[in-house]
Amino acid sequence: MKLLDNEILELHKIQNLLVFAAELGAANYAKTIKPKSDMISQNQAYKDFGETFIKTLIDKKLLDCKRIGIGGKTSTKHYSRLEILAAKKSFECLGLVTTKKVKKQKVNK
Repeated sequence: MKLLDNEILELHKIQNLLVFAAELGAANYAKTIKPKSDMISQNQAYKDFGETFIKTLIDKKLLDCKRIGIGGKTSTKHYSRLEILAAKKSFECLGLVTTKKVKKQKVNK
């Protein structure tokens, strides 16, 4: 049986969704076992996922911060790694963001 191009594309989408679900399941399990390990500081979130992406999630109300400490507004902001990962994978599935790093090409003068 020969598969058509659109059928191969659909199978690829299903495969990506299954991988996405498995990654989120693993992250959720890790959060259940060690809840503190799920929380990362704002600086770590910027480093791991990109400052622009984190700010986009906050602007779209897809990510909430928790302040940990007794300093109130001066306490460090923390985010759930699981929430960020879920948003990132959702954006990837919708084709709104890519995780491939593009190498800068040298320009010959």
